[in-house]
Amino acid sequence: ADAVLLELLINALTDIDRASSNVTAAGLIPIELSLANKGPTVMGQLSLTWPAGAGLLDAVPPPTLNANTASWLFDLPVEGHARRALWLQMPPSSGAADLNALLQIGVGPNLEDFDTRQLSVPVTPAPTLAEIEARLEALNNQHEYFSKAKKEIGKAIKEVENNEFKEAIKKALKAIEKVERIDSDEARSVHLDIARAIRVLAMQWTPGPRDDD
Repeated sequence: ADAVLLELLINALTDIDRASSNVTAAGLIPIELSLANKGPTVMGQLSLTWPAGAGLLDAVPPPTLNANTASWLFDLPVEGHARRALWLQMPPSSGAADLNALLQIGVGPNLEDFDTRQLSVPVTPAPTLAEIEARLEALNNQHEYFSKAKKEIGKAIKEVENNEFKEAIKKALKAIEKVERIDSDEARSVHLDIARAIRVLAMQWTPGPRDDD
């Protein structure tokens, strides 16, 4: 093991929201794991574990999954490189989301821990429906569709109070349809806030038998 020279890097790429350098609650973030072999040919396993409440949306190449851990076997030649890419959805609450990468060398049951890396992603609160409703209230006089969007958000809030998250999402989507009728930076900003709130609602919604329609 002493002769093995591997470099492990873990990177969080730019938040796909683009409008902010922060990752909001339930937001999506691309993660990249990189391996560089500077020694002899080596075999092993690379794993990434994400916090409870977060979720894996996609990974390339497809990993082996165990709860909230994705793992890949590797066989790197001299001067070989490997990259693993993932799309993670952050937890629906704010705070630090810790991602832990583990590099092991060996084969099968004889894997030995070789190196670890941790990335702490700061997750900021997503706008709540109540905050969006208050924002739309302040915009009532600017355009009639702000007022119409506010009514839909009010309906969404009532659906959430009844734990009807699917219906709340439908109402919030109708609110987006209203603000899309307005050509302004303010409307586009409200649209983004509603979309972020919907992502949180989607993580809170557990589909049941009645949700197949």
